[in-house]
Amino acid sequence: MKSIRMRILVPLAALTALSLFLTYWTIYGLVRRDLLSGLDETLGVMANGVASAMELEVGGVFELELREPQISRFTGPEADSFFVIRESSGKIASSSVPNPPETQVKDRFETLSLNGRSYRVITIPITKATEDDEMDRVYWKTQNPGKTLPTVENRQYVVSVGHLMEDVDETLALFGTRLALGLGGFFVLLLLIPAGVVSRALTPIKRLSAQADLVGPESGSEKLNEDGVDKEVHSLVVALNHALARLTDAYKRQKQFTCDAAHELRTPISAIRVQCEVALRKERDAEELKKTLEAVGRASHRLSNIVESLLALARVQNVEHDSNPGNLVDMADACSEAIELNRAFASFKNISMEKNISPGITVRGNETLIVEAVSNLLENAVRYTPEGGRVVLELSNNPDPTVAVTDTGIGIAKEHHDKIFDRFYCVDKVSARAGGGAGLGLAIVREIAAMHEAKITLESEPGKGSTFQLRFRI
Repeated sequence: MKSIRMRILVPLAALTALSLFLTYWTIYGLVRRDLLSGLDETLGVMANGVASAMELEVGGVFELELREPQISRFTGPEADSFFVIRESSGKIASSSVPNPPETQVKDRFETLSLNGRSYRVITIPITKATEDDEMDRVYWKTQNPGKTLPTVENRQYVVSVGHLMEDVDETLALFGTRLALGLGGFFVLLLLIPAGVVSRALTPIKRLSAQADLVGPESGSEKLNEDGVDKEVHSLVVALNHALARLTDAYKRQKQFTCDAAHELRTPISAIRVQCEVALRKERDAEELKKTLEAVGRASHRLSNIVESLLALARVQNVEHDSNPGNLVDMADACSEAIELNRAFASFKNISMEKNISPGITVRGNETLIVEAVSNLLENAVRYTPEGGRVVLELSNNPDPTVAVTDTGIGIAKEHHDKIFDRFYCVDKVSARAGGGAGLGLAIVREIAAMHEAKITLESEPGKGSTFQLRFRI
């Protein structure tokens, strides 16, 4: 089951973590750049110092005169730097370390490895001119008698100076650890604050959930309290109350249906049982047994009608509301079939059935259910119309497809119009039982009409007959 809290906090945590991750590497990169920039400036000073110590004596003799603190920095057990001077040909003129690494002038600054240790290295080109000193010339001739003093032009050298990266690496490692711990704590703090806010925001929903557990038809409370709720939750409370109202109404109708069904079924069952018990108490002649069997037959017939009506109602309710939504139903055929289903019943009561059907009228829906709805209207009209009466079925576009069933029956008083479509509701139960009705025919019509988004209306007065109209949407 998904959690609203997690659906809010997980993306927020991911976004925060990504932001802090980028922040970490941005700050780390800036600090590293500053540290390397400071080291590069130091290397530049050291390289210039080495270049200043270089001398090209008379006769092309190269000399390097280092002084403190350069000597201790480049040599000795605590040396943390090295230098190497190469001629333009690549020959090493001087170096503070054996086997110095190769360097690239074009990169100027680079990081190299020497003896398993990392160094930051600067490489710069240097041009040196021969020093023109009279005493040096005399000294050279003394040391080289009989030789001609060579003329030496300016020489090109490449000076590389490296410094250990260990201090920078240690500083970065310490800074990175502290920065990670600081941002980690900040991340936890950033999560705790939204978590508290979300928890507080969900409090009304928790309160609403606890209240909903106490709501029900049997609890005495059938709706949630809408007073004092937050604006954002109010619409949810209203929607839930509407849903609860529909559920409560359905529960009450189901409960009433169960009670009514039990009551209606009990009457014919009791009649059958009583007739059988009375018949078995003593010997009966053929005429008495015939009357008993006729009474049992009438009760069985009523019981059968009730059961069939209940099954029909269950079938209607189990059909999906969008059953065959794309099927076109020819209403003329449906009405004609419904008339044929009730013609025998009408003939038995000597009631004339007339029809006025306009052809070419179609609706979308379930043909079987539409036939059943029209048939129930006709059956109801025949049942409550006295012998010799008349029932008329009309089909027209008025302007929507409309089926109207008019009879010359006993009529229905105004106060019963709203209840006549309820299950087992009968205006006159004695007449209903005498006619074999179960009180479910019009309830089935209402269910079928609702499934097809149709509207059913009634016009009737006592003694003037009734007109039921079933109006479909185009």
